[in-house]
Parts: sequence; C-alpha cells; structure tokens
Amino acid sequence: MFEKMFDYVVGNPPWIAYRYITNPEYQNIVKSLIAGTYGLVLDEHLMTHMEMATLFFVRALDLYLKDEGLIGFVMPRAIFSADQHNNFRIGKVSKVKYKVNEIIDCENVEPLFYVPACAVIAVKGGELTYPVKALIVRGKLPEDKYKILPLIEAKNILNVEIGNLYLNFIVTRTWLDYKQVSISASRSYYYDHFRQGATVVPQACWFIDVIDV
Repeated sequence: MFEKMFDYVVGNPPWIAYRYITNPEYQNIVKSLIAGTYGLVLDEHLMTHMEMATLFFVRALDLYLKDEGLIGFVMPRAIFSADQHNNFRIGKVSKVKYKVNEIIDCENVEPLFYVPACAVIAVKGGELTYPVKALIVRGKLPEDKYKILPLIEAKNILNVEIGNLYLNFIVTRTWLDYKQVSISASRSYYYDHFRQGATVVPQACWFIDVIDV
C-alpha cells in the first residue's frame, strides 16, 4: 500500500506545535523536513511555533498523492494569518506544487474543536493563485452529540455561504481575508514617541527586599 500513489488523500493531521515535541531526536527529524526538505519555515524564531498539520499536509501530498490528485485536510485556522504558515499560504514550498481549490471556514461553528478550524482542499500540481473559493460555515451543533452527528443532520443545522478568500500583503507579511486590502507600508506616527525602558538580559528571577524609608 505504501508504494502506491492515490487519487485522494483525506485526513485530520495532528495539531501540535514544534516546541511541544519532547523527543530531541524526533524534533531534529521534523526540523529537517520543515526547513530543509520543504522550506516551510526558514526563520529560527518561527520554528518553535510551526504546527505539524502544515508539515503533514505537504508530506502526505508529496508521498501519497498522484499528480492532479486531490487532498483534503482539516487544518487550524491559523493558516489564514500566522507568520509560520506564510510559505504554505503563498505556495512557496520546496519539492511540491499544489493549487488550493477550496477552503471550508469553520470558525463560527460551535462546538467543534478547541481552536478555530478550517479544511483545505487542494490539487497536486499547478500554481497556487488567489482568490480561492471559500465555504463559510456557521451554526451551533448539539453539545451532546456534535462529535458523532451524521453529516446529513449537520447540514440541516448549519448555514453555508460562498465567498472568496484573497491574499493580502504588508511588505513581506501576508494574510487571507474575504476582501482585498491595500495597505501601504509606512512608519507609525508613534514611532518617535516611544523609548525602550529598563531591560534585563538575560531574563532572570530577582529577589527584592522592600525597605520602608
């Protein structure tokens, strides 16, 4: 089975940040895949925040999906705006190419997951372009059975709207939004009014005796 390539890959990958991986050996393997193999994150300060869901997405697409095959993964909604997902968001990923066909936005579905969620449906190959079609899902599921509720019943409870997601830029930072935003980069009015206060580097624990005068 592992030698074959599939027409469809569907899954719910693990949602865990790199910093929570406790095994140093496994952490090195994961870091090598993230930075070296796929170039998902190159900045060290973002590496600790990198979520495994994004790595699983491109890894599964790379290893198990045929060209022009479809992948559908449940993902944390952080892929909309978090800096560690920038390369995934703009399709700047080494070794693999994909085009996002649709994003299902489940931010306003309750209860669902502990963090806002979405689902990404993409095809292997091609170029990632925007806008991308979005299904915006809203509604409240029954708390006693939302984990086992049949899809046909859920459809009767939830409201679905169709929209478009646009890729927006501020210099090199990006985010997805339901409207195209044009923001020119400029220095904040407050820039010249701030001064750095007392800083203790490296951070340490200080014991202080309060003396009454």
